Amino acid sequence: MEKKKTSAKRTDTNRELAHVCEIRNGELIRYYGDETEFTVPDDVTTIAYDAFRNCRKLTEITLGKRVTSIHSGAFQGCRKLRRITFPASLREIGEEAFDGCTALTNVILPRAVYTIGDHAFRDCDNLKRVVLSSDLKSLGQGAFSGCESLEEMILPEGLTAIHAKTFFKCRSLRSLQIPTGLQTVGSFAFAQCDSVETLELPDCVTYLGRGAFSECRSLSRFRVPASTRFLGNYAFSCCEALEEIEIPETVTVIGNYTFCACKSLENICLPAALEVIGQGAFLGCGNIREVVLPSGVTSIGKQAFAFAVGLSSVTLNQGLVTLEEGTFTGCRSLESIRLPDSMTTVGEKAFHGCVSLRSVYLPRGLQSIGERAFESCSLKSISFPYRMSRIGERAFANCTELETVIMPEARSRIGAGVFAGCRSLSVLVVPEGLFLLRRKKDRWKVPESTQIIYRAELELSQLFAEWSSTDLTPERRAELRKDIRERIAVLKKRNRLQSMEPLRENLHKVARAVEEQTIAAQEPTVETDVDEIQP
Repeated sequence: MEKKKTSAKRTDTNRELAHVCEIRNGELIRYYGDETEFTVPDDVTTIAYDAFRNCRKLTEITLGKRVTSIHSGAFQGCRKLRRITFPASLREIGEEAFDGCTALTNVILPRAVYTIGDHAFRDCDNLKRVVLSSDLKSLGQGAFSGCESLEEMILPEGLTAIHAKTFFKCRSLRSLQIPTGLQTVGSFAFAQCDSVETLELPDCVTYLGRGAFSECRSLSRFRVPASTRFLGNYAFSCCEALEEIEIPETVTVIGNYTFCACKSLENICLPAALEVIGQGAFLGCGNIREVVLPSGVTSIGKQAFAFAVGLSSVTLNQGLVTLEEGTFTGCRSLESIRLPDSMTTVGEKAFHGCVSLRSVYLPRGLQSIGERAFESCSLKSISFPYRMSRIGERAFANCTELETVIMPEARSRIGAGVFAGCRSLSVLVVPEGLFLLRRKKDRWKVPESTQIIYRAELELSQLFAEWSSTDLTPERRAELRKDIRERIAVLKKRNRLQSMEPLRENLHKVARAVEEQTIAAQEPTVETDVDEIQP
């Protein structure tokens, strides 16, 4: 009699459930009810794909004791769901299972859960507390992205990877315990975690992905794990509070825009093994004062240090061949730069707007200077390598303090407007074989008042500079007297030297320009009387 009653009761229950959900072979296929609370029957083992999707009235659910799997999107969009009770039997949570459950505040997972799918709890805006199972082996990408109220979490020791966007935009996250066996941090894994101030990663981490910590606006210091070889693109971009970064000696590549807009970053010690600095790697790092490139650096990307307005000292390594476009654009505090002897190319706008740049050393092997490369700098003088092949348009335009320029050989291609706005240019030294000088002066925008001196006269000025030294022996002074007289005679014969007066006025300027390029001797210390030694 009792068995009949139990069987009848179960039949009635099944009939009631049939009106609100579809269950087939232990799988809850679809829930049709509009209750605020629901208990999944104990004979259900699986919650099917989209089973409770967009159940707008559901606020509380209790899963049956035998449920082992929640499939993709099972509770997606249940915006009023604020409480869910998981059974001890649960082992897996599928992709987007609770995506958009904005009322959910607390999640405690049973120990048996070993995998959480991609975006499983994405955009659960009010989720503050999550307790993960100790047996968890896989945490999918974007699993907690957009959980803006999440404050803390302990990741179990079984995890070896934090995948892409796992904690993206968790703006309240302050505390996160990282497993000691972690090996990779995926792209944008912690991006826009505004409240994170420090984060300790174990040394076994070998990879930091693209944008891993970008826009962590409270992150003030960080130690890159010792096993890391590559810093991904945008890894720390826009970390406005970042003051200290410790980079291990193992790092060989700093990616594109890795530290872009890290406005508080002051000291940067580049590792000895570094080979590549990506495009915009330190763009807008306004507090960096000094950069010393390791000897192994072979490539610096476009705008790598652009608008680092506090950068005053740069040491470039031998072996560097090219400066790309805009490498040091807008570095307003940079005062001098010595290009290494290995360099052949200075790219477009490489030093554009370096308004404090007063001195630059151009190596003998330099072949090309790009368009606007030194525009709006404060250079006093320039001596181009004689065999240089190209100077781009407006390369030195608006260098208003530029006084003396020594041009390369006549075959060099010089762009239009190369000296436009150089109103202080008083001396231009040109090669002997330069034709159509008047037309070229107009094309280069050389001021009308600029005195033209040929290279033969430059050689004469060098002799004058040495003649003016107080340390000369009588024998050397006699030799110089002879050489100077011979050169003056040659110049007069070629009608290059109509009067000694302009030469006398510009000797010191030319000698100073040569000195800055390590071509000439010390600046004259006594008066040079041209009339004393001319024939």
